[in-house]
Amino acid sequence: MATAALPTLQHSDIACLAASAARLPAFVTIPKPWCVRLMTRAHHIMSDFSPTSLAVLTWALGKLNMGLRSDFSDKLIRRCRECIGSTSPRALSLLLHGLVGVKAQPDGVSLGVIVARVHKLMRQFDGWELSMCLWGLVRLRCPVPRSFLTSALSQLITRLPDSTNHEIALTVWAIGRLGYTFSSSSNSSSDGTLNNSSGTPAVSSEQQQRRPRMKQIHTQQEQLLRLLQQRIDRGSVPAHDLTTLLYGLALMHSVPDNKWRTTALAAVERGLGQLDGQGLSNLLYAVGLLRWQPDSQWQISSWKALVAQVQKVQPIRRHQQQRQRQHKQQRGRGGSGSLRGVRLQLAGQQQQLPGLSCKSWEQLHEAQRLLGWRLPLNQLQQLQEQQRLHRISRSQIGTWALQVQQHLQQQQQQQYLQESGQSQHNTLNLDHQQLP
Repeated sequence: MATAALPTLQHSDIACLAASAARLPAFVTIPKPWCVRLMTRAHHIMSDFSPTSLAVLTWALGKLNMGLRSDFSDKLIRRCRECIGSTSPRALSLLLHGLVGVKAQPDGVSLGVIVARVHKLMRQFDGWELSMCLWGLVRLRCPVPRSFLTSALSQLITRLPDSTNHEIALTVWAIGRLGYTFSSSSNSSSDGTLNNSSGTPAVSSEQQQRRPRMKQIHTQQEQLLRLLQQRIDRGSVPAHDLTTLLYGLALMHSVPDNKWRTTALAAVERGLGQLDGQGLSNLLYAVGLLRWQPDSQWQISSWKALVAQVQKVQPIRRHQQQRQRQHKQQRGRGGSGSLRGVRLQLAGQQQQLPGLSCKSWEQLHEAQRLLGWRLPLNQLQQLQEQQRLHRISRSQIGTWALQVQQHLQQQQQQQYLQESGQSQHNTLNLDHQQLP
């Protein structure tokens, strides 16, 4: 019935129909010809779309993973630019989310118009709208002025008590990715120039104007960290949101005090088992960027979480190999089905397996360099690549963890001896014979 009525639908009807299709459960398959006919009708009446209908349509197409032809994308972006001045905060959030979902590439003029509208509506955003708009600007690689980021941070602090943990973490990460920093060194190239006659620092008018701004930045940082610590103290922040939050604070060059650091590290240690491979690499990299030095117990817990994450890869891969053998046997018996199609399907599923990707391993090695750790990451990566981790018993994994713990104790003893003037050089000697 909906298919027959498509040629007569108006813009609001098309937006509602697309949104309804996007909200269907994942196991429901939307026929591609139906989506094409819907987009064809939307393309013909694009100039009639209101800001809200346009935002809902763009969001729905993104949720449906529909790729846009260049002529449709150009017409969509042009219509966005025409009606952006009357877009509401919620519609603007959906629009940015949808532009990312359909992989649109707005031109510089369109991005500038969108940023100006976001900036104008900043004080009207709630937590979800603020996080979605900033996330969309990050994904669209949109440059923003510092005044925009300052307003965004002020709105985050205002809306923080009413926002969810995910909204707060995503907003902090997005502000950091967009270039905001609490560091004074990145906001000024020098503290002053010397007066040639007296040799004393000469304060320019620009530096005099910078002082109140730096005081405001310092005040905002204190307010943000205080509000965040209240949430962390309640134990209501999940590990993945806390990881995103720490990553954002690291990008912003924030410097929390010792109490804040201790509380955050204890909270995230309790939730290490909730993180996947990407989450663990992001966490350790963020801790490294923050220049924190967790204790030995925290390091051991991180190592065990990494080993457990890599171990999850093995049963799934064995199951997929078993399925592939079954399909091969069916094909040998004359059954229908293409082995090549099965292999392509399994190859696509391999990208979604638990474990650590190449990017995660690179991030882990960089995190280890920043933290000064000596975990046996190379051996663990080699075992995952060779799919041989299932040959290692739990006792051997425990031996590795014990060796790491002994190495940490040696490091602490070495540091104590160095402070006493009796330096000793102890290194971690992993028994490579344990590798299968």
